Amino acid sequence: MRQKTRKKHRKGKRIVLSLLVLILTISAVRFTVNQTAFQDFLHFNTDVASMEHGWNLILVNWEYKIPKDWKVELTELSNGQSVDSRIYPDLQQMFDDMRAQEIYPVVASGYRTAKRQRELMDDKVDSFLAQGYSRSEAKSEAKKWVADVGYSEHQTGLAVDINADGVNSSGQCEFFGTASVCVVG
Repeated sequence: MRQKTRKKHRKGKRIVLSLLVLILTISAVRFTVNQTAFQDFLHFNTDVASMEHGWNLILVNWEYKIPKDWKVELTELSNGQSVDSRIYPDLQQMFDDMRAQEIYPVVASGYRTAKRQRELMDDKVDSFLAQGYSRSEAKSEAKKWVADVGYSEHQTGLAVDINADGVNSSGQCEFFGTASVCVVG
């Protein structure tokens, strides 16, 4: 009788252990596959961007968040976009130099509020959902294209997306000093 009881206990322990291993394996696979959870984990451990080397050398990306004390003074451009006032003179000079070469750029996207950055992320997630992705897959894919709120250089006012104006130019690449600039229409 004791032997049967021991066998039942051992069998029960094996089943419980097997289920535990299965649950842990499934959890590990889901965590590894679910890039959103991984990125959320990374954001939990991210550093705040440093201004140690000056405001113009701040690094903001998926790993470095905009500092809470970041202040931006905006200059509005003729097309309604805005940029940090500190970059405006150099941006204007670059655009003047490009126009002298018969390239007509426009700032398609400049400074973004946190609300606007969230809208862009939500729109991108929705576009992947419409393609049949699950919510977690859609979020994961969206993060490949759009930065999370607080992790976008556009929220600093220092980043701009430049396009051709669509009237005077339709898209081309030019070489300016040490940089190649492509204006895509």
